[in-house]
Amino acid sequence: MRPLLLAMALLVPALCLAQEEPPPANWDEYQSAHSLACVGPVEALPAPEVKVHQGFELTFLGSTARIRRIGGRAVPGEVRLGVLSGIKELDKATRASLGEFFARFKQAQVEGVLLGGDSAENELDLEEVLAYVAEQGLPTYAVIGNWESRAPFNRAVRAISKDHPNLVNMDLVRRLEAESFELVSLGGYSDKGYVKGSGACLYKSEDARSIVTLAKDAKQPVVLLMHGPPAQKGKEAIDFVPGAGNVGDKDVTAAIAEAKILFGVHGHILEAGARATDLAGKVLAPGKLHPSLFLNPGPASSLPWKMNDGKTSYGLAAILTLKGKAARYEILRAPRREVPEETLP
Repeated sequence: MRPLLLAMALLVPALCLAQEEPPPANWDEYQSAHSLACVGPVEALPAPEVKVHQGFELTFLGSTARIRRIGGRAVPGEVRLGVLSGIKELDKATRASLGEFFARFKQAQVEGVLLGGDSAENELDLEEVLAYVAEQGLPTYAVIGNWESRAPFNRAVRAISKDHPNLVNMDLVRRLEAESFELVSLGGYSDKGYVKGSGACLYKSEDARSIVTLAKDAKQPVVLLMHGPPAQKGKEAIDFVPGAGNVGDKDVTAAIAEAKILFGVHGHILEAGARATDLAGKVLAPGKLHPSLFLNPGPASSLPWKMNDGKTSYGLAAILTLKGKAARYEILRAPRREVPEETLP
């Protein structure tokens, strides 16, 4: 009896090991293995996977990726990035505005597009929005917002990126090494009162702390891509909500300060958009170089939204330009668009 029990004791761990999934061998398998994650682990693929798409070379290494423009940077001495957040859905008016924004991005010769979350709520709309953005051909770095659910977001990005590897899931790629800058990301939101459904992305305090680890070895200026904002002060801040005050995340502010991150993109508080501030919340003038800035582009959606500056948004975007260790920004505004009555529900 004793030899039999001993044999069974040795067999059970062996069976468990045999049933374990093998580690992902390529980028597609990596996305599949982490299909329910919204704050991806820091892991490496067994070998780099290189994909070339419309003049850019992307190298996937797991939670880190690299990108370079084949033939060199478009604008010597500068890096320009298109910025979008809060697309919400691809209605006719929003599609028209996005077309104008992408035309401006391409005219400015941007090196990529930062997509800051709340792209759409349901999976079909999400697929439509992400496919449209990916089809523009620019490297596009997307994080999840407080609207999207983890599994549908990851499914949509994975499916679209098979034909459009320029669409990169920055919930899983936590650090991107580019020419003259590095991108560090954290998707989701910190307040469970504002995430939708059980599958939403609610990041934790330790996830905010991970920003420090990801940014500490950067050899170039870091841009932090998030949906939610850092905690700031005052009514001009990018985290200010009338009636609620400054609602940003103190853990993120602390991480930015400790890691000495100079630049950030944070689109969640729609009414606080169309501006950039310093880390404390002081508004910075557009068009001028600043040693540090944190940008809220505002909502790209065509739906009217009353902004904190008293204006009404009918669609907003931005161009962020990095020049050495300084940056400037430009806000792009879509016009109000009349929707024909026959298109209304």
